[in-house]
Amino acid sequence: MTPTSWTHEHQEALATKLAPFAIDGLGLAVSGGSDSLAMLYLIADWASEAGVTVKVATVDHGLRAEAKDEAKLVAEHCRTLGLPHSTLEWRGWDGTGNLQSMARKARISLLADWAKDTGVTRVALAHTMDDVAETFLMRLGRGAGAAGLAKMTESREVSGIEFIRPLMAFRRSELRAYLQERDAAWVEDPSNKDDRFDRVRLRKMLPDLESAGVSVSSIAKSAENLRGVSEALDHYTRAAAEDAVTIEDCNLWLDLARLTQHPAEIQRRLISGAVEWMSPSEYAPRGKSVQRVLAQLEEQEQTVLRGCLFVRVGDRVLVTREFAAVEGLSAAVGEVWDGRWLLRGSVADGAEVRALGPDGLQLCPDWRETGRKRAALLVSPSVWVSGELVSAPLVGKANAITAEPQKHWEDFLQTALSH
Repeated sequence: MTPTSWTHEHQEALATKLAPFAIDGLGLAVSGGSDSLAMLYLIADWASEAGVTVKVATVDHGLRAEAKDEAKLVAEHCRTLGLPHSTLEWRGWDGTGNLQSMARKARISLLADWAKDTGVTRVALAHTMDDVAETFLMRLGRGAGAAGLAKMTESREVSGIEFIRPLMAFRRSELRAYLQERDAAWVEDPSNKDDRFDRVRLRKMLPDLESAGVSVSSIAKSAENLRGVSEALDHYTRAAAEDAVTIEDCNLWLDLARLTQHPAEIQRRLISGAVEWMSPSEYAPRGKSVQRVLAQLEEQEQTVLRGCLFVRVGDRVLVTREFAAVEGLSAAVGEVWDGRWLLRGSVADGAEVRALGPDGLQLCPDWRETGRKRAALLVSPSVWVSGELVSAPLVGKANAITAEPQKHWEDFLQTALSH
């Protein structure tokens, strides 16, 4: 029996979303919750008609005793549908940090690896219109700009795997009604009722917003409209970057005269992108912090923001690493140091890569002849053995050691465009 809540129009809309993916096999991330379980049944029906191979994975984060049973329940649904199922386990939380963020990243990483191992090029996630609205409100509460408030994309690539979201046009209530009529029981995750989480509190507020005329669909529409605004801003951010930003030795140079000719939002994106490119973090710098950088550089020669040093040199600004942020970082030759440099070459046992620092720079009296700024050289990579400097490639003391930049122009552009 076809559920009456899931109309022919619903099925046609879903089929249209899935049509571009009919040429390859499709992976599904199914937790056992209502959204993903509905996706499992809906896509299984579509795939049967379209002749598409479907594989299913459930991630067990190891955070609840019930998780194993929930994975077994999904496996049973898959057995009924004749679909292969895998359970992916994560045991990486040490009790510190943002649990939800870490679990989300681990989930995507596990799914990407699973997809590669099983020959799947795309994995479907069960985000709904409700998720779009909830995410919008969460980011609104954090004072996000157009890019942050914009509707989540319908697809994105992670580690060579395309993750798609085919259910964003549908409400969670529609999917639950579909499952109820199909007599398919889903799992209720207790964390979805835990008021410690922002998303849960906002989810509980949605009915009140609806009664006040602010519906989930209207919020989702605003997010979609802002996606267009964000894309326009991306266009002008790229043009401004090409006009005012250059890269040198994994550092950035900003042309102040050109930068300040652009609107404040474009300036914010470029400064924020520079910091995130130089010193990646889970969250971008806050707008007020970025504005403070530009204001301070009008009155003083240098300032810092989240491990990055801004040094005004005439009409330009050097953006490099703050020495205090890299002073304790070390790596072996052949490993990436500070996310910026890869040093290669033959070295003695016990050699380590670390920032050149003021002590190392003193051992290189001809450093000025390189034309590089002192601030940049202090945080450049060098090789030490038993307290002795054996190589400083950017200062002309290479000694058969090469330094390969790991930060590039396209990386910076992508970072700036994401802010």
